[in-house]
Amino acid sequence: MGSTHGVESAEARAAAGKAEIATINLQAEQRSRYVVLRISDDGGGINFSLIKDKIIREGLAAKPETLGEKELLEYLFHPSFTTRQEITTVSGRGVGLDVVRKNVEGLRGAVQIYNNPGQGVVFEIQIPFSLAVNRAALVSVAGREFAIPLQDILQVKHFSTQEIEETEETEGLSLKLGDEFVPVINLGFHLQLEKRIKTLATGSRGLLAVLFMKGEEQYAVLIDSVIEQREIIVKDLGSHLNLVRGISGVTLTGSGDFIPILNLTELVETHVLDEVLASEPLLQVEVDEPLKVLIVDDSISVRHSVARLVENQSWRQQQAVDGLDALAKLESFSPDVIILDIEMPRMNGYEFKSSLNNQQMYKDIPVVMLTSRASEKHQQKARDLGIEHYLTKPYQDDTFVRLLENIRSGN
Repeated sequence: MGSTHGVESAEARAAAGKAEIATINLQAEQRSRYVVLRISDDGGGINFSLIKDKIIREGLAAKPETLGEKELLEYLFHPSFTTRQEITTVSGRGVGLDVVRKNVEGLRGAVQIYNNPGQGVVFEIQIPFSLAVNRAALVSVAGREFAIPLQDILQVKHFSTQEIEETEETEGLSLKLGDEFVPVINLGFHLQLEKRIKTLATGSRGLLAVLFMKGEEQYAVLIDSVIEQREIIVKDLGSHLNLVRGISGVTLTGSGDFIPILNLTELVETHVLDEVLASEPLLQVEVDEPLKVLIVDDSISVRHSVARLVENQSWRQQQAVDGLDALAKLESFSPDVIILDIEMPRMNGYEFKSSLNNQQMYKDIPVVMLTSRASEKHQQKARDLGIEHYLTKPYQDDTFVRLLENIRSGN
């Protein structure tokens, strides 16, 4: 696998006077107001001829013969750009550097490449250290979005009805975790967005909860869904709002919206009277619950294309690279519909749907098979598994959106 990512074979390295086993170095230092990460190797470096051949073959530049080395390096950051001739499970998909640059530039940083042909390559990433950067889970509660820092989360788990107990002593619910029951707190109630949940609704498929430590005790708070995990830039509330209990700061979305960052321990210690919400929430929310879509496809371009259509409708989406990844996503995301490819590594679409059919909680979730396989044999196998919707690639955007709207309305 060494040569897959620019490191020569053991024989080639020995002939070049290098150790047979390659070395990768990671260094970090503070430079001015930046944290600088340098990732370097002693491999063969970047082959400019391969980059130029790819540009010519794909028609990516009008006059590729005039491009200098610096300009050629820029093409490594283009989406879906790869110099590999074949696709494997570890390389050739053109996914990596474009994602790195997008995320680093989102933090107002920069990425640079220093190439030494035959001797190795250095990737230098600069990130402003003056920004408070954290990783958080974005969750939906009572129609609103909130961020919870990942270091505060022990686990996000979907509890089935058999794992939920109504507790008369505390007039609430408890969740079974191993041999113990963990008290569950209605997060929407403590945010003064909805009434306290004391009983499980009829026909409920269970509850989604975030588990965390409060002192030496485990607690759980109820949420509606996990939207995504992302790097967030934490901004404080300023001197006028620094005493808002349960809110440690805010982060901004790309569209400029504010998302509060929750301090769960502090929030659940805040006393909220049932009488306050006896009639209506203090923050009245009139929002139709957005359609939740799980996109399962090993192609990043397909996932991003479908995700864009979903988000343009103000719906929610989560992505998985194959069936096994999708099963893991279902632990924290309860989709209303699943968009499913057939051919994927580890667990393909048919195997994934077969697994869902064996689980009472998931077997009735509508599935749209989205694939390049248009034969009757493939469509019949999908029907045999209970898949009623079958689209072939390439698809029309409006056709796809109408199909999801019909599924949402029950047609």
